[in-house]
Amino acid sequence: MPGLNELAKRANISVRDAKNLFQAILGQLAEDNTEYVTISNFGSFRIRRIPGRTVTSPVIQGGAPVTFPDQLSIMFKPAPAAKRKLANMAQYRKGQATHAKKVLDNPPKRKVVSAAPAKKGR
Repeated sequence: MPGLNELAKRANISVRDAKNLFQAILGQLAEDNTEYVTISNFGSFRIRRIPGRTVTSPVIQGGAPVTFPDQLSIMFKPAPAAKRKLANMAQYRKGQATHAKKVLDNPPKRKVVSAAPAKKGR
């Protein structure tokens, strides 16, 4: 899967570990009592039940009613921090961001605090 390969590469983990992480999230959602899984600063996954319905359409079976059963769907809601980062990246790619461009082109440097060099003899 190209998505997992890219994720593993960026996170500096193996593809197997990335796949296991993704499967663990889905497995947690599959538990009977789990309604949602939250990953801080990333987002939350939750299960949504889509109720069954009956529809009629002249295209499907000549207008006969068709019944669709209840379904489960996985929903994802990104965290505010993830939304901001994605928005900054989108603006940066369009060339519209000023702050994001400054930060991404010139990341802040850490200040190194060291003792002042000893003065040599007078």
